Amino acid sequence: MSSSSAMPPPASPREHVERIRPERYFIGRGEQNPRAEDMHQVVNYLSQELYSKDVHFLMGLVQVIGASCCRCSLV
Repeated sequence: MSSSSAMPPPASPREHVERIRPERYFIGRGEQNPRAEDMHQVVNYLSQELYSKDVHFLMGLVQVIGASCCRCSLV
């Protein structure tokens, strides 16, 4: 079990976010998250490969438009 499971539950959602920001994402710690470069490379790779073909881009666009139209008809 992790040490965070032994901590008492936060009193509010804001307290929860304030607690995990420095622990998990290194926000406000004055040092870089050791996983930041890996995550940056993953995002770059996925963005290049995901829409590397025009067909993939167009299919994604059609899905977004279709979902938007469905939401509009439900309102």
